[in-house]
Amino acid sequence: MNRDNRGMADFSHIDQLVTGAIADGVFPGAAYAVGHNRSIYFGAAGRYMYCPDSPETRIDTIWDMASCSKVIGCTTAVE
Repeated sequence: MNRDNRGMADFSHIDQLVTGAIADGVFPGAAYAVGHNRSIYFGAAGRYMYCPDSPETRIDTIWDMASCSKVIGCTTAVE
């Protein structure tokens, strides 16, 4: 699998979606990956927290997803 963003399809709309949500205050930052046609696109934007002095996120930033697991688990169980 390709783990390099060079030579891939244009995923700029994904970057725009994430940076738009950050600008709207939905979340302070994100590290994300999108798989398509046996390739994986990696991106990162924003900061760890809303504070402007907070470190910038990177593609290897690890987020605590503990609170999300409850919502995702219950939602999938109900569906």
